[in-house]
Amino acid sequence: MPAHHVKLLTLVAICAFLTSVLSGQTTISSVQLTVPMAEPPVIDGNVTAEEKGRSVSASLAQVGGLDKQVLYPTEMFVSVTVSGLYVGFISEEPTLDSIITNATRENGAVFNDDSVQVFLTPTMDTAADAYYHFAINPAGIRYSNHLITRETVSGWQSAVTKGEKKWQAEFFIPLASINAASELPMWRANFARVRPSRGNQPEEISAWVNPGVSLHNYKKFGYLTVPRFIPPAPAALSTQTATPVAIVTTTTVTAPAAPSNVSTAEAGAPQ
Repeated sequence: MPAHHVKLLTLVAICAFLTSVLSGQTTISSVQLTVPMAEPPVIDGNVTAEEKGRSVSASLAQVGGLDKQVLYPTEMFVSVTVSGLYVGFISEEPTLDSIITNATRENGAVFNDDSVQVFLTPTMDTAADAYYHFAINPAGIRYSNHLITRETVSGWQSAVTKGEKKWQAEFFIPLASINAASELPMWRANFARVRPSRGNQPEEISAWVNPGVSLHNYKKFGYLTVPRFIPPAPAALSTQTATPVAIVTTTTVTAPAAPSNVSTAEAGAPQ
């Protein structure tokens, strides 16, 4: 597509978005991050000082309890390269031997385990056909899903490490894998950690943006302002023919399991 056509389409999209805001159809969340441009990261499960310095960071807050202190703090780090989105998590965990990792195969119910999760709609306004969900547990077992097609996402990388009273996870999600481009000034996203109940410790779910009744409430996602000089992403890679990249673990990819605790209505699936 010629450059002047891209600029024209971008201007039209921005005008439509601002019109929807002014008309009350769309509300810009107060939760917003400006994502810096960075060099390609090393995805080894260790969020280094260099990766922290090249990223914007935020702490996750307890979902459903704005007045409650998070018992198990988690910090996230986000940056973008010319080819993909980087997300790192550092999750405090005083009892690493109690971690729950029941999922043993890729695209099993990883989201019900101890896990960190990325929710993306790389558009200015949320749309079900642009909604992608990623998760990984401390054993390095991964999950990905494109809401509308129910297909796994190809080409993304991940890694996990466990250390002194904490575990870390890194994601690198290619722009092509989620059909994203930076002509749009903002993407919508959320980031979360699930810590299931164990013993006398209740479940704790924390997130960057409190989404309400479900983590899949993409209409409540926050905003990521991304650099405008990233080149347009090519067409999304085929999730049926591409081979997923897994740093920590490589397993046979099967159809993703639907989150058992989320109804299709909550997840935004078409009725």
